[in-house]
Amino acid sequence: MISGAETMANTSENRWEYRDFIYHQWNARDIWASLSPNDRDTASLAQLTFWHSHQAEIKNTLNRWQEQGWEALGEPGPASIRLRKSIRIDSHIAPSDILLWFMTLGIALFVQLVLDTPRRYATYKPLEFRLRMRHLNVTNISLEAPSASVQQQIRRPERCPSLAEESYRTPEISSQSFPLKRHSN
Repeated sequence: MISGAETMANTSENRWEYRDFIYHQWNARDIWASLSPNDRDTASLAQLTFWHSHQAEIKNTLNRWQEQGWEALGEPGPASIRLRKSIRIDSHIAPSDILLWFMTLGIALFVQLVLDTPRRYATYKPLEFRLRMRHLNVTNISLEAPSASVQQQIRRPERCPSLAEESYRTPEISSQSFPLKRHSN
């Protein structure tokens, strides 16, 4: 039989640790611009362009994290790239405008003057690639029985006398101890 001092229990507690994998080593030349009246799809095209140009670097860094036990909670891809968007409006006459006027025999000039539609340039710069990661932390907790010196310091409760014993009986209260006052109405 094992005594209380010799018993030891090992338990492990599993907890997930969460961190963001962030890649922000972009070049100063990483700029994507579009001349488009409707820029709904331009952001996703810019993300795709930046992904293709930096995919190898991002995946190499991400593989180093995975070798250390981290796992991605999402799929790495262009959607994880955060962008900064700026819009520039240009209403100057460009050489391409003159060529267009000449080719359309002045119809494009008339349309441009009537509609007054300036060019809208949407420019995108990558800010960061962010992906949520998790890592399993296993913490071993050992529960040991207290040592002999600690057990000696723990006071054991002494035997409690039962209520039937004389010293623990409740004293009887008589009416003489507490005289009752009567009030008349």
